[in-house]
Amino acid sequence: MQITIVYDQVKAVIGGRVVGGLTYTELRLLDTLNKAKGPVSRADLFHRVWGVIRYRPGDRRVDVMVARLRLKLRSFGIMIHAVPGEGYRL
Repeated sequence: MQITIVYDQVKAVIGGRVVGGLTYTELRLLDTLNKAKGPVSRADLFHRVWGVIRYRPGDRRVDVMVARLRLKLRSFGIMIHAVPGEGYRL
């Protein structure tokens, strides 16, 4: 399914439907996962989404944001999968 990210309006369009209530950070996370060709590590997500250079193991920001985004994408049939030892992927 096609995912279109519109940063200046802080929205994502999936299959012609607008995903409601996304934060800018959720939008960046979705865009990062959407553009990736495979799993994206937590450290890479921290760098790309939050601009954090050094990932500290145990920091749960990525996991919390993924959980929130999963809820918002559920009705669109989009799943974010955890890949053990590697990270997350769409």
